[in-house]
This record gives sequence, structure tokens and C-alpha cells, in this order.
Amino acid sequence: MIVRSHAHAGLAEKEFRLLQILQAQAIRTPVPHLLDHTSMAASLVIDYTEGEMCFTPADLNGYMRQLASQLAHIHHLDLSQHDLSFLPKNSGLCAELGRERPFPNARFSQEAEIRTLLAAQGSPKSQNNITLLHGDFWPGNSLWRDGRLTAVIDWEDALLGDPLIDLAQSRSEITWIF
Repeated sequence: MIVRSHAHAGLAEKEFRLLQILQAQAIRTPVPHLLDHTSMAASLVIDYTEGEMCFTPADLNGYMRQLASQLAHIHHLDLSQHDLSFLPKNSGLCAELGRERPFPNARFSQEAEIRTLLAAQGSPKSQNNITLLHGDFWPGNSLWRDGRLTAVIDWEDALLGDPLIDLAQSRSEITWIF
């Protein structure tokens, strides 16, 4: 077993409750056993899961297919029978970030013009249902053994929102790693 400690008791409780729900949904996660929030910090006890992080897969295509399949499975879960009110909801932060104006970039002189044109169009409305998001889905939060995904870990950033948020964040991380 593993003891995961969080400086904030709310994060430990959120992760523990979500892991309990995900166990019944065939998502590869560690099994939660105990939540201890007797102090300002909190800990949860979870099963040890065989596997390790992998940043040099022998079969990159198979690796990506497994990650993509698991993320799609997470986004398609029917959690309507569960109380997820303890999870925060994405508040459209991506749209707000799109309005920020960074300092001019000498290597990309058209950036200011492109940002101005995009801002004038406004943010498109989401076409997707609100669903569970991992919140930090990248290869560093996945465990592997013999080329197989054994677990998705570190659920403390989970929230509800548009699945494209998870996809975009994951794709960005994967681009930098591979």
C-alpha cells in the first residue's frame, strides 16, 4: 500500500472519494482504502499498483493508443448516479487565457494581428457535454508494465468540464515529451 499525503485536507478527500467512484467504472486507478484527515494535512491509503512511469516506450504508437483510449473512457463515463458536487467545475479559463495579450514576439510578428482577429470572433460555445476531467492527464501520471497501461494516478486536480480541456493539456505535454 501507499500513503499519499496532501498539504490541503480537501485535496485528499476529493481524490479518495473520486477513486472510490472510479473503481466501479473500470478505470485503471489505485484502490482507495483509508482517508485520514485528523490534522490540517490529510492522507489517503491506496493500493500499490505495479508499474512505473514510462517516457521511452518501445512501441510509441501502442503507448499513445492506450493513453488515448483510457482518456476517452474517462470522458465517456456515465456518472449520473454519483454525487460529484465535491468536484470543481471549469469556469471557462481557456477563453479568458485567449484574451491575454503577451509581450510582442519578434520571431512571430503576426501574433498580435492574429490574436486581435481571434478576440473579435469571440470564444466559440462548447459542443461537448460536461464530463469528468482528470485535470493533469499526461505520461507522468500513468503507470506502465511490460508495455501495458496499469494505472492512471494523481487525481487531485480532477474537475468537471469540457473534455477538450483534458485533451489539449495532454496533447501539449505529449508534444513536449515526445
